[in-house]
Amino acid sequence: MIRALAAGAAAVLLEPDRIRPAALGAAITQAALPGVLDVIPGATTVLVTFKLGALSADELARRVRQLPVSARPQTARLPPVEIEVCYDGPAVADVAALTGLRSPR
Repeated sequence: MIRALAAGAAAVLLEPDRIRPAALGAAITQAALPGVLDVIPGATTVLVTFKLGALSADELARRVRQLPVSARPQTARLPPVEIEVCYDGPAVADVAALTGLRSPR
């Protein structure tokens, strides 16, 4: 069973009972349901955002409940994402000391 809760006007929070959220999220993503914008699996829930007017929360929940869900979903192997950062400011030396890292100063 999947409990569906409206999360604002254009999102549904799904609480699967006997399905892993990651597996449910993968099934929703793979189904490419029209109007679905984003699928965000969490530890115990899946948040699905959708285009307002494309479908209702009830319609989305009904479609999701009909999806076949694999116990072992295929996961994409994506390359790592590197984000350049710059640490500076008056607390850099203190943070470095607390974390055991080397201070650039």
